[in-house]
Amino acid sequence: MSNANKDELLKESGPDVTMGVRQRRLLSETVRIEDELIPAYTKPIAYLVLLMLVLFISWSAITELSEVTSAPGEIVPAGQIKVVQHLSGGTVSDVLVQERQYVKAGDLLVKLDDGRILSDMRQMASRLASLKLRAERQSAFILNREPDFGIFEETEPVMVDVQRQQLANQIKVRDSTLAVLNEQIKQRESRLAQLKESLTSAMKHQELTSDMLAMRQKMAEKRLITRITLIETERAAVTATSEVERVVKEIRYTENELSEAKNKFFETRNQLLQDPLNQLDRLKGEIAETEEELLRVENSAKDLLVRAPADGLVFNLEVLNKGQVIQPGSVLLQIVPANAELDAEVRISPDDIGFVQIGQEVNVKVSSYDFSRFGYASGKLDRISAFSSLDNTGQPYFKGWVKLNENYLGTDTQRYPLLPGMTVTAEILTGYKTLLAYLSDPITKGLANGFRER
Repeated sequence: MSNANKDELLKESGPDVTMGVRQRRLLSETVRIEDELIPAYTKPIAYLVLLMLVLFISWSAITELSEVTSAPGEIVPAGQIKVVQHLSGGTVSDVLVQERQYVKAGDLLVKLDDGRILSDMRQMASRLASLKLRAERQSAFILNREPDFGIFEETEPVMVDVQRQQLANQIKVRDSTLAVLNEQIKQRESRLAQLKESLTSAMKHQELTSDMLAMRQKMAEKRLITRITLIETERAAVTATSEVERVVKEIRYTENELSEAKNKFFETRNQLLQDPLNQLDRLKGEIAETEEELLRVENSAKDLLVRAPADGLVFNLEVLNKGQVIQPGSVLLQIVPANAELDAEVRISPDDIGFVQIGQEVNVKVSSYDFSRFGYASGKLDRISAFSSLDNTGQPYFKGWVKLNENYLGTDTQRYPLLPGMTVTAEILTGYKTLLAYLSDPITKGLANGFRER
């Protein structure tokens, strides 16, 4: 210790204290012993620590750290969702898919109870078959040909037999009716032929009688025959003429009867054809109506089998068990198409909403995949709700939607898909702050709030 230091120590003892020589010597020994006990490298270490402290403060003043806002949420589809609804509703008979199950277009998803519709289909199909068989029977009868019942020979053999029997009866009635009329025509034709022969004979007899009368009249003038003979000849001539006139009248009457018989034949034949024609037209109309109704019922039956409209994942499955009643127009489930864009829907705390802006970078950690192994999904904050909402516990939050750059984690060669419904934690990059600012924040806040009194 230097003499100056010794003098300072003496001065600090007090101005009124006077040290003896012995006391000064003891004090000098004490100071010397203290100097010997302090190592020589203490000062360099102190300087080094001071230098490191200065360097750390300088480094922390220029080193920036990211400021992030953590927001929990889940993966949701970004539009393009295929909503599967049922127009008429019904009762569920079977559910063939589960939530998040991958399906292909056309795969059967849900079956509804089809008992009533199948019964209607069977009844209409049977009615349609009957109508077509009856129509073919009438057509065969009209065209006077063999019926062609086609596939119904195998599918509806009983109906085919009935129609064949009815066709046979129909033909029998037609033939018997026309046969009677045709017989009447033949009888009148035969009678007419006989009358024409009689007319020929009568006319010949008339001609002969007339010639004889002319001859006897000349003979009577010459008084070669008696008056009685002439009168008998005149009477024979009159009789012959009357016979000719009678036969002519009967021929005309028979011709009229023949014409009427033929007209009746054609009218009856036309009537026997007209009734089947009218029935055929009516049957064709009923067939068209029944086919349309059957098509409607078949479409309803197809609607009972709910199929996937596209490849994708089943999402928001509302149909859970058999016997569940589906209201008309209700949503059964949703399908997120394969390779559809995904968003992360997150809940932002009101404390952080002031620092969050659209377009900020976001790192999304997926709870299903270990962050240290699989990394995170990157994206940007795309939208923020204008108003806050309340969660299940009554805490307010703002909705935010993060548009993800990829719908998978990992690399192109080894992908780990992101699926709707996966829970995530979104870290929204709101800005940067130096390390020194981070370290000084508690002190600044403590000083700002420490000297206050309520």
